[in-house]
Amino acid sequence: MCPCGMFPAGAGMNRGSPARTGGASNVPRRRGDEPVDKPADNKQKTLIHLARAQLAIAEEAYRAMLGARYHVGSSKDLSYRQADDLINYFVSLGFKIRTNLKPMCSYMCEPRPRGIPLPPNVLVMVSPQQMRKIEHLVEDIHWRSVDGFSRWLKKYHGIDKIKYSLEASRVMEGLKGMWKSQNKCNCKKKEAL
Repeated sequence: MCPCGMFPAGAGMNRGSPARTGGASNVPRRRGDEPVDKPADNKQKTLIHLARAQLAIAEEAYRAMLGARYHVGSSKDLSYRQADDLINYFVSLGFKIRTNLKPMCSYMCEPRPRGIPLPPNVLVMVSPQQMRKIEHLVEDIHWRSVDGFSRWLKKYHGIDKIKYSLEASRVMEGLKGMWKSQNKCNCKKKEAL
């Protein structure tokens, strides 16, 4: 019987199971919980060599660094944690990890082709680019109160939050006009001096 008394002795104990061999369990580990003796994986080795090339570290200096820091002669001999530490060290020296991945919104954020009319019952949501433009304009404008933009939005556009592309276009045009009127005064003062 097992200690809980539910199963007969040896039930469910397959060859090589942790209970039978006394080894570690096969529970998936979280990142960072890797055992010390696990060797560096191929992605880490690739990143190490890319970093060495990007930082223009000479072969002799690289080998000396491996020997001094980790007591190994090659990146093949590094453990997983040592390789992770070396990559983080290279990042601190200025290594930039580049990916070929495009932003997630690349196809969704592209503007709709001009000249294609939408049916009257279709509303286009505000795009991230429109919101970024609005945020920049709001930052550049001098508001008389802390909640000046939200008050302006409610008073002149009758909305609390920008939801649709058409609203965003109208708000952008209004903010551009306000920005021009504020900066026109500043430009005249500079010209007069």
